[in-house]
Amino acid sequence: MRRWSLLAIALAVYAALELPAALANADRINPDAVCYLRNALYWTQGRFLDAISGYWSPLLSWCVAPLLATGDDGLHAAYLVLGLWGAVLVFGAWLVLERLGGMPVWLAGVTLALVAESTVTWSVAAFPDVILAACLMLYAAAVLSPRLFEMRRPALWAGALAGIAYLAKAYAFPFFLVHWPLTVALFAWWRGVPRQRAVATALTGALAFGAIALPWAALVSWKFETPTYGLAGRINHAIIGPNDFTRDELWEPVPGRVTVWEIPETRAAPGRCSTSRRRSGTRSAIRGAR
Repeated sequence: MRRWSLLAIALAVYAALELPAALANADRINPDAVCYLRNALYWTQGRFLDAISGYWSPLLSWCVAPLLATGDDGLHAAYLVLGLWGAVLVFGAWLVLERLGGMPVWLAGVTLALVAESTVTWSVAAFPDVILAACLMLYAAAVLSPRLFEMRRPALWAGALAGIAYLAKAYAFPFFLVHWPLTVALFAWWRGVPRQRAVATALTGALAFGAIALPWAALVSWKFETPTYGLAGRINHAIIGPNDFTRDELWEPVPGRVTVWEIPETRAAPGRCSTSRRRSGTRSAIRGAR
């Protein structure tokens, strides 16, 4: 009873904080929200090439697109999606605490309350960080499974959840490539697991991750004509680091789009994306004219 009652209380606290915050910020919009909502619109319109972005990960747009197709307000749909993912994050945090065990009830309650509060803070602006955090929290719970090396299911869940996290934000791709094998190796050494079984577990997780992550990475690589899992790092470095262009350029209008910020890869990585810029920009302009 204690386990489930603690989860119920944590979700109740989250709902009590999230609902008034969502109502108060229902019409709050940020530049990133415009881009995610525009990509969601492209998916509903069948503009698939335009929807494939090297910077904006697809999962938030995918979650919003069905609601957008039914006529819902795009911004409100985004906040509804983020609110639901926030509940998933709270559940994932509770599951991690259960897997760790040994924590006093009061401390677990405080921890979940802090998770709920910070989740609300991030879910009142249209960023996919809440989705990323929810997926990685569930990934951590799968990794902490006491049956990680005895059954395939925990490794499959871990790889799949990390793959979904990558679809939320590209950061999860290199994170998984480093964290998963090192964690499996460490746990195998700690638990005295035979090397063959540890390798099988690592491969199972990697295959599950690849099944979900690689199709999107392949699409991005095809569009921008370079092997990559995303261009976010390169673009952010160009914006913040060497001053390849000024921030004012991000808000310049583009035919068929709203601003350059929708397609920052056309400015921040010109050497690698010039061909794709011509291909994507031309089609966007034609469709925008229609």
